[in-house]
Amino acid sequence: MAMLESRAADTAAVLDTAAAENVPNVPGVPSVPWLPVASTPRHRRIQALRLYVQGERLLDEGPVTTSQHDPPSQPVQQAHSHDQGMLREGSAKIELARQLARELDQWPGCDQLAWADSLYEKLTTGVLPLEHPPCLLNETKADLPPELAALTADEAGHSLSADTIDAIATKLRSNRHVIVDGFLGVNFASTVRSTLTAAWDDGVLTADEYLGTDHTAWADTAADARWASLAALEAKADELVGGLRRAAPDLAETADSCFSRQHALCCRYSAGASLDRHADNPNGENKRWLTLVYYAQSEWVEADGGCLRLYREESRVSDEGGGGSGNEPDDMTDDPVLDVAPLGDRLVIFFSDLRSPHEVLKANAPRYAITLWYREEDPPLACV
Repeated sequence: MAMLESRAADTAAVLDTAAAENVPNVPGVPSVPWLPVASTPRHRRIQALRLYVQGERLLDEGPVTTSQHDPPSQPVQQAHSHDQGMLREGSAKIELARQLARELDQWPGCDQLAWADSLYEKLTTGVLPLEHPPCLLNETKADLPPELAALTADEAGHSLSADTIDAIATKLRSNRHVIVDGFLGVNFASTVRSTLTAAWDDGVLTADEYLGTDHTAWADTAADARWASLAALEAKADELVGGLRRAAPDLAETADSCFSRQHALCCRYSAGASLDRHADNPNGENKRWLTLVYYAQSEWVEADGGCLRLYREESRVSDEGGGGSGNEPDDMTDDPVLDVAPLGDRLVIFFSDLRSPHEVLKANAPRYAITLWYREEDPPLACV
């Protein structure tokens, strides 16, 4: 820890010199240390410490030194330029770490930041990896339940047999998510895709003020003929969720609750669009229980981006607002576990609450998707 404190002091000196020169010294006003008003959310902690350690290692590489009497040779000049770039990159990583976790301005040496001490030790000793890219689920069926992977989707898509429903329930119970490829089948998938592209061409999909990065429209399939082709998707999704409810009532929060479905949210991500990490129902207020995302791409390659990144379950106890001490030594509980490629006719099912935090990575090409939310309601609302 002495080495850590010494290194942190050196880093702080490098990063804070410029800022200190611009801070006016007000006579009669004593300087006070900055105090955090709220602890860093858990899912940001390991991100911040990974950046910190990566930046620290870049800074530790050290500059190239030459004799003061001899001009440096071209290879030495190139090496020096390379090292200066590493120093800048290291400083930038540490500054970004501090932006993600402002408490690091007071670390090390702060008793309230045991989580930072714990994560730093694990990252520097190899207990946790410095790089943790999640697996990409593209064409492979490795993440699918064997019963689903063995099925051959024909033009009519998957038949929702009792065995299929049981397989989905088992996977959802253990992994918090399920991926079903070929959900509607070739013909229906093509019709859905045409409906979404026509909605975009006609200006029906509009900028979402809440999300800020995509264009959306709520589709009322009963009232608006434009969306009539999506009724097949809703009907099959209703059949799937109804089957899950009957076959696996333990997946619900309350045994005698009923379920409703919101209108389908049609979405187009343009190149450069993304969606930050979140949960669809983080505090239980909107009653969303299960999220179904259906992709309507005609084709997809890895360079197109726009993957759905799924994370491990989050704690239901908030670090803000008195819900916890914020001093627990976290490890990988909030790391990403899977990147799901937005392949056409693929359905992704996951819980809407903190069991399934997720984000949409930056899209490099247009990306079409439809989201269905199933809400857990109190009786006597008619069940799905």
